[in-house]
Amino acid sequence: MALDIQRYLSGEAVLAAPPSRAYQLRKFVRRNRGPVIAATLLLLTLLGGMIGTTFGLYRANESAKRERAANIVAQEKRAEAELQRTRAEAREQQAIDAVKQFGDAVANNPELKNNPALEGLRKALLNEPLSFFQSHRERLQADTDTRPESLARLAYAAWGLAQLTGEIGDKQDALTSYEQSIAILTPLVEANPTVTQYQSGLAGSHNNIGNLLSATGKPGEALAAYEKEREIRERLVAANPTVTDFQSDLAASHLNIGILLSETGEPGEALAAFEKAREIRERLVAANPTVTDFQSDLGATLNNLANIKMDAGQFAKGRDHLRDAIAWQKKALAGNPTNPAYRQLLKNHFNNLAGAADGLFDRDLRAKAERGLAELAASDPQFAALDRRMTALIGGQQAKDAAELLALGQRAYDLRRFALATRWFGEALERDTALADDRRNQPAYNAACCAALAGCNQSPDDPAPDESAREKLRGQALAWLQDELGRWTQHLESASAEQRQVVAATLKHWQEDSDLAGIRDEAELAKFPESERTAFETLWNQVAELIALAEKEGGTSH
Repeated sequence: MALDIQRYLSGEAVLAAPPSRAYQLRKFVRRNRGPVIAATLLLLTLLGGMIGTTFGLYRANESAKRERAANIVAQEKRAEAELQRTRAEAREQQAIDAVKQFGDAVANNPELKNNPALEGLRKALLNEPLSFFQSHRERLQADTDTRPESLARLAYAAWGLAQLTGEIGDKQDALTSYEQSIAILTPLVEANPTVTQYQSGLAGSHNNIGNLLSATGKPGEALAAYEKEREIRERLVAANPTVTDFQSDLAASHLNIGILLSETGEPGEALAAFEKAREIRERLVAANPTVTDFQSDLGATLNNLANIKMDAGQFAKGRDHLRDAIAWQKKALAGNPTNPAYRQLLKNHFNNLAGAADGLFDRDLRAKAERGLAELAASDPQFAALDRRMTALIGGQQAKDAAELLALGQRAYDLRRFALATRWFGEALERDTALADDRRNQPAYNAACCAALAGCNQSPDDPAPDESAREKLRGQALAWLQDELGRWTQHLESASAEQRQVVAATLKHWQEDSDLAGIRDEAELAKFPESERTAFETLWNQVAELIALAEKEGGTSH
């Protein structure tokens, strides 16, 4: 007990009972009060620091979370804005494509383009897409978006406006729009040399400027524009040798240069350009044997080569090129029989082959070219419905109106069924007497040509008329031509100088038209009865007199 009292007073643990951990701790603290207090303060400081650090980390984590959330929201907003812009641009592009498609359909419609009476309608129809592209360009110009794709859209808007302005507006305004397109695309190409779309657009603008300059009588400036186009397209082909579109565009560029050079009296340089185009197109055909556009393009290039040769008097070489051109064009048409461009090109090739035949004095070749033209006309799929109507009318049905009779008459002429064509042209003139006043289409003249051909036994697909029927057909031809001559005489009385030239040119065509050779040439007229021969000789004398009168009053020099 005394020992425990002494230990207690000394702050040590007593021995009378087992000490608990708490009891031992209290005794230890009492014996070491100073160091324990210092350690406790240090521990509290450390704990405070740890708590502060932990709280700071917590706040930092929360702030980071909020920032990440804000970034996610901002990204989502940017993504949504980009999506909306992409959708808006897609809708805008759809509108542009639709308007451009409409504009192209109107601008390239043969009837609207070639009929002066419909020029007002054509301009009115094209005015709508013109206004669209004008407002589209103005809106893009007002936009401060300098992204390359936005600038490119502005360039293409200027391009679309230029195309339509060139069709119905001032050619200088069209040139200005193309120049704006070039001014935008040139730095885009320099800043984005790998974006081939910009280079193609720039080349296309130079091409269109060349076309406009050529059409407005500025061949030197046009050639410079074509050369700039060619340089760009050559770079595109060099950098992208497997892209067939770039090769095809380069061939077209050489072809444009060749055509311009041939028109400006430089056949040697033109021939070199055509040969370059042919080399490219032959490679394209060899590498892509099923692509009909490449076949057709090769045919067209060979046709250009033939023209150069024939202009130089080399008709045999021209004939050979044309035979190859016809073969390729036929192949293209067989692969795509509804393509009107292939059909028109083939028609041009056959016509040029007929010219080569005349240069070679080769009647058999001329007959072959004419048969080719007839077969081409007969095979045109657009005439399927008309052919069914022909069959129906031959079977006894009645024509709907004079317009249908005219169409059937022309179709029968194309099929070389001249007696049938004469019948339908004649019925159309009887149904609508005002047709005889049509100085543009001249249906009475067409009827006379058909009657002359049938009356001179040149209608092999028809049942051969006997001599009495042929004489009657020739009489119809004479009557229609006399009526036409009388109308041209009346027209001449009040005609302007320009209109008198039209009269003279029309009647000169009568003197050259092969359809009328059977009732015009002396050797053929000698086969007719004297009264008929005299009537035709009188007609042709009157034609010559009226030509002289028209040229005299029109001031035409000889």
